[in-house]
Amino acid sequence: MKTPFLRTALAASAAVGLTMGLAACSDDSADGNGGGAGSGDTVKIVTSTKVWADVAQAVVGDAEGVEVEPIIASNDTDPHSYQPTAADMALVEQADVLLAGGGHYDAWLTEAASSESAAIILTASDGDSFDGHGHGEEGHAEEGHEDHEGHDHSTEVNEHIWYDTDAVKSVASTLASEINAHWDLGASDEDVVKRLDEIDVRKAKLPKSTTAQTHPLADDILAGTKIVDDTPGGYRRATLNESEPSPADVAAMLETIESGNLDFLIDAPQTRDQVSERLVKAAQAKGLRIVNVYESPGANESFFDLYDRILDDLEQE
Repeated sequence: MKTPFLRTALAASAAVGLTMGLAACSDDSADGNGGGAGSGDTVKIVTSTKVWADVAQAVVGDAEGVEVEPIIASNDTDPHSYQPTAADMALVEQADVLLAGGGHYDAWLTEAASSESAAIILTASDGDSFDGHGHGEEGHAEEGHEDHEGHDHSTEVNEHIWYDTDAVKSVASTLASEINAHWDLGASDEDVVKRLDEIDVRKAKLPKSTTAQTHPLADDILAGTKIVDDTPGGYRRATLNESEPSPADVAAMLETIESGNLDFLIDAPQTRDQVSERLVKAAQAKGLRIVNVYESPGANESFFDLYDRILDDLEQE
């Protein structure tokens, strides 16, 4: 289990794959008298996606003098390939706190912060860990979440860490601690933990079934459930690495869909391409239902509601 760390020094509190950076924070800020609400101004929390904005908003609650703003505020944009605009860069420069998933997924947010930025930078994963020996090595391939073709999911790294409820709880805890250390806002992880505990209870009760994924977005949703992911190993590796599956990989995936062994297919509409469209059509022709899993919630939906909605679909038999 990894520990949070300051980019200027190591910290001692434990968390799941959680990285914390303080970029050039002033001595006044460390004493709780820095910028933002501590000096009469608004504390500005800028996040990569609406997922982390919803987590941050739940942590600060109804506290006055706090603004939470995501760069990607809906589910009609693919965060993997997002390019920050000039307006985004301005938001980053004005931020007191930057919150992202980490790794290569949304590195564009933290990379946009200048070396002179005084923002507190938190990421759910250490970017240096995304080399095949990071988050996925912490045992998230749980009992019942089996591998296909001898492929060991536990040695992989999946950057869709926000569906890992333990990781999100750790983010919320560390974010609350950092906010309260710098500003008197009464931040708390209580609401986040409560919602995610409820989600964990629902996950544990999901019925046994078999699925495959057009994109490995739902790994941490399936972890700890009785749902078996039968995605062919070659196809899975290609999509996990954001590369084009080979014709043989696609053929293996089509064969899996045609096999009659699947109960449903998991699709990721936010990152849909010609290959995934072909697979979805094949699944529909086979009579399989499609469970849509998004990278981020819609503009009028919270991350927690999105997770619940996905579980609603998975509970169907």
